[in-house]
Amino acid sequence: MGIEPSNKRPGGEEPPHDFNGFMEFLSTHKWDAVAYVILFLGLLLSIFERLLGGLIVGFISGLYFSKEMQEKFVECKEHFSREGIFRAYVTIVAIIAVFIASPGLIIGTIFGAFLNPYLPNVK
Repeated sequence: MGIEPSNKRPGGEEPPHDFNGFMEFLSTHKWDAVAYVILFLGLLLSIFERLLGGLIVGFISGLYFSKEMQEKFVECKEHFSREGIFRAYVTIVAIIAVFIASPGLIIGTIFGAFLNPYLPNVK
């Protein structure tokens, strides 16, 4: 006999299950809800079909993080100009290795990042 976890609040009442709040979130964030479902399906699909699943996950990631990737790319060029050619070479080889290991993820991310400005309501 140990202590059993409880979902009750300190006053003893059960916390309300806010299904209306969830539905409100879905109605106000339709793109996010669809993207999360597609992302989850892509993750599941990547277990069985690596290329297609990687394309789906990469596409959604590229849509969500295109602005950040562009900023980091500019910073990366400045960093390599300061650090030298050897670090740039090592990074390029690492990127090629990631591409060989998971080409769908890289291609999907690039595709999503390039399409982001043309799609409405994407972060």
